Amino acid sequence: MSAPPSAYATWQAVKSRYEQVAEGDEVGVMARHLSYEDLPGHIASHELDFAGGNVWGLSFFHVRDDNPDDPAEFTMLAIFGEELAVLVYHAAYFKVSDHRDEDAECDCGVMLCADPAEMNEMDVFGLFYQLGQPPLRNMPFDYIPW
Repeated sequence: MSAPPSAYATWQAVKSRYEQVAEGDEVGVMARHLSYEDLPGHIASHELDFAGGNVWGLSFFHVRDDNPDDPAEFTMLAIFGEELAVLVYHAAYFKVSDHRDEDAECDCGVMLCADPAEMNEMDVFGLFYQLGQPPLRNMPFDYIPW
């Protein structure tokens, strides 16, 4: 198995592709026209289609930080739609439940799985919802390229 790609290079590729698509696309449909599946380190991508045409995409990447003092591998999460956010994804920060009501709404915040490779659509809706709620809403997740 080869080494994961550089976090900085992945961040640059995600940002560049987002900016290219954003130039000529309507904000509401942009997430449908943007794909990161061909980038090195890609784990999974999901499209979240909310009421009223509000569409967001989430893509997970396995990357490495080349800091010589503290090299590390981690998961990077790109959230894109009306804007782009690139975060360091820590599965342990999210509440994972044992079950979900079969009639649950997609904005209930319930995740049965936090592993990006195993999440289903409802888990991703739960992740998206949890990111907007305290205490996660107030945590500094942003990936900051040095």
